[in-house]
Amino acid sequence: MGWQVLHLSQQAHLSLKQGQCAVEFAAGDTISIPLDNLSVVILESLQITLSSALLQKLASNGIGVFVCNETHTPTGVLLPFMQHFSVAKMAFQQISWSLPFRNRVWQQIVKNKIRGQSAVLRKIGFAEQAEKLKLLSTYVQSADSTNREGQAAALYWRALYGPDFTRDAPSSLNAALNYGYAILRGIIARDIAAIGFIPCFGLHHNNQLNAFNLADDLIEPFRPLVDNLVYQLHQSNCLPEELTPDVKAELLSILTWDLSYNHQQKNLLTITLDVCRSLATAVEAKDPKRFLPFTYG
Repeated sequence: MGWQVLHLSQQAHLSLKQGQCAVEFAAGDTISIPLDNLSVVILESLQITLSSALLQKLASNGIGVFVCNETHTPTGVLLPFMQHFSVAKMAFQQISWSLPFRNRVWQQIVKNKIRGQSAVLRKIGFAEQAEKLKLLSTYVQSADSTNREGQAAALYWRALYGPDFTRDAPSSLNAALNYGYAILRGIIARDIAAIGFIPCFGLHHNNQLNAFNLADDLIEPFRPLVDNLVYQLHQSNCLPEELTPDVKAELLSILTWDLSYNHQQKNLLTITLDVCRSLATAVEAKDPKRFLPFTYG
């Protein structure tokens, strides 16, 4: 898997030349990037064009291609198709997983999300609230039937930004959080498709209008990564009303971080794929304990 993120915010044309991604800018400059080096391409400008030959190569190499809207927010992603050697088998196993299996996996996801939120609060000096969340994570039941996720969220956001903060209000904070989440969501959706899962069939999320229910399940323990970075940017007064290229570059840098997962240091892009692989292992073994969700901190 490649390691490089190509982020384009100006008019350009992308094409396939000599097996590489060639980028021709309107000013006349041209760069070429080997496809083996690429992991993600983000097309932020609405004046970017691509050749179909390059799109085909990007997809066959498992490179995630994000497109953004007029507010520069990611709104779509090109996913690899039929890369897994046994995609039909994996898909049939996915749609037949049992309710107890889904409930137990969701329990693990929520536990690890709350542990990650606890780690964020501990890192920024809110030790008392961090301990409350850590304790709360131990009470998560199958399917999170007692809604510990919601209880943790109320305490978490109040500690970070005060009692008046809400996640649905228009603000630079929420814009930064949403941008970071959107990138992670797309990366996980790419990995889900590469493994052979169908992204619309989730473990807990089941909105029939959502094509990425499973990605919205698996992203949850990764959210504290974005939360921590956005908090640091906010505390440093580095969040203008509209997201700048520098802020977006900071948020994209998460994809190249080395983090601890399953007792090893790994690149985040490797970790997201490993998490999806562990879910595939759990599905095939019909054993939710084989699933290894990420934990921040």
